[in-house]
Amino acid sequence: MRFVGQAFEVPVELTPQAICTLNAAKLEDLFQAAHHRIFLHGGSRGQKIEVVGFRMTVTRPIETLPAFRERQGTLRTPETAPVVLPDGSAARATVCAASALEIGTPVAGPALIEGYSSTTYVPPGWQAARDPEDNLILTRAAQ
Repeated sequence: MRFVGQAFEVPVELTPQAICTLNAAKLEDLFQAAHHRIFLHGGSRGQKIEVVGFRMTVTRPIETLPAFRERQGTLRTPETAPVVLPDGSAARATVCAASALEIGTPVAGPALIEGYSSTTYVPPGWQAARDPEDNLILTRAAQ
C-alpha cells in the first residue's frame, strides 16, 4: 500500500483473523501503523491511500515429499549425432533420453540428454548420471 502520489510501497501484513473482519477503516489503521514503523511519521488521517498489490501465501503440511519421475522419452537407445560445441568446434555427441539412463551409469560428454521438459548438455570432460531420485548429476570426469 502507499499514499496516493508516493513512488514506493509499504508492506501491510494481515493476519487471517484480521482478514475476516477487515474494512476500509481497519485497513487504513494497519497501513498508518506500518508506515509509521518504517518512517517514524505518517500522513494525515483521511489522506488517500491505494492498494498496489495483494499477495497471499497458503501452506499445507504433507506427509511425504512426492516423487517426481522422468517421463518416458521416445529415444530408447543412445545415438550419436554431429554437434557444434560452444567453442565452435565440431564433434559427435551421445544423444539419449533421460528416462532411458540406468541409475548410476554415467554418460560421458559431449552428450545431449533429452528430458521431458528440458535437454541437458554434458560438455567434453564431464559425465552425467541419474541418481535413485531421478536427478541428473553432472561431475567432472576423472582424468
